[in-house]
Amino acid sequence: MSLMTALDTLGFPCFHGTHLTRPPTGDLFIKAFTYGNPKDWLKLLDGYASIADLAALSSYKDLMKIFPEAKVILNIRDPNRWYDSFSKTLTKTTHGSDRNFIFKLLTPLLADYFQVAVYDKFFSGNPQDRETCISAFTDHIEEVKQHVAPENLLVYDIEKEKGWKTLCEFMEVPIPNVPFPRVNDREAFGLLVKGTAFIHIMVLFLYVSSIIYIVFRIVA
Repeated sequence: MSLMTALDTLGFPCFHGTHLTRPPTGDLFIKAFTYGNPKDWLKLLDGYASIADLAALSSYKDLMKIFPEAKVILNIRDPNRWYDSFSKTLTKTTHGSDRNFIFKLLTPLLADYFQVAVYDKFFSGNPQDRETCISAFTDHIEEVKQHVAPENLLVYDIEKEKGWKTLCEFMEVPIPNVPFPRVNDREAFGLLVKGTAFIHIMVLFLYVSSIIYIVFRIVA
């Protein structure tokens, strides 16, 4: 979330995983992810100049074929701290037993996205296994380093950065006269989940209410 906000501030409107909560966007992403058709990616990213979060993670090789000169920011962190955060946000809400059932019921498209594009692709369908996830995390970092030309790659530990300098030099833009954004990802994710769930519950309530109303009208 911090990187998305920073890129937005620098004039590179950023497509983020949170945008996938919107049904038309989520549908198009699943299609682009599944088939890798450049037309789908271009349509999805129309109006954006960057892409971050899980949407980029799951498809960066396809995106590099479409945008071969694109700059790539590899955001790294301590693997154990990453998994602690990952397990208390994404997997806690979207995978396993009752939580997974509720998540699928309220946000079926997003549930499919997480399962197919993240959990199955990277974690062998088992995102609750710490060892599997940390191994996938470190393997991905090394893979990106091997796949992206050094001149187009910034290995970036956003938690340790003190300001704009590193990012702005890499993006070749002036340092803005505003503080570097520091977004609490766990808090932001929690608010996103609650907001999305509330919207879907309201839609479901209105849908059921409409059916009940129609039934009563017919019976009457």
